[in-house]
Amino acid sequence: MVRGSKHDSKDAISTIRKTKKYHPSGFSLDKAFGKEEIHRFINEELRAISIIPPKKGIKNGKYRLSMLSLFSKPKYNRRSIVETVFSVLKRVFGDKNQSRSDRLRNKETKLRNTCYNIYRFNKSLNIKIQI
Repeated sequence: MVRGSKHDSKDAISTIRKTKKYHPSGFSLDKAFGKEEIHRFINEELRAISIIPPKKGIKNGKYRLSMLSLFSKPKYNRRSIVETVFSVLKRVFGDKNQSRSDRLRNKETKLRNTCYNIYRFNKSLNIKIQI
C-alpha cells in the first residue's frame, strides 16, 4: 500500500459502491469526478442521478453530454452544506489523521465525526465546552 495523497477520483467508484445499501437517489460531485465511467456507474448500477458540472469542451460520453442540458445549479449548490461540515470538522478537530493502519484511520474518523455531532448538539444548547 502506498501512503500519501492521491486524487479522490481514483477511489470514487469503490467509495460510491459502498452507499448502495442506502439506496441513494443522487450524487452531487465536483468537476473532478466528471469521468464518464463515474456517471455510468451512478446512473446504471445504482439507478441514481449524477449531478456533476460538465467541464468545458466535452465532446463525447452519453452521460457527460446529458449534463450539458440536465445540470441543475440549485441542486448542485446544496453541496455547500456538506462542504461546510467538512470545513468545521477540519477547523475544530484538525485535518490530520494520526493513525497508521486503515482500520485505525477509519476508527479515528468515526470518532471525530461523533465528536463533531456532540459539538454541534452542545452548540445548539449554547453549552460552552473547551476543546
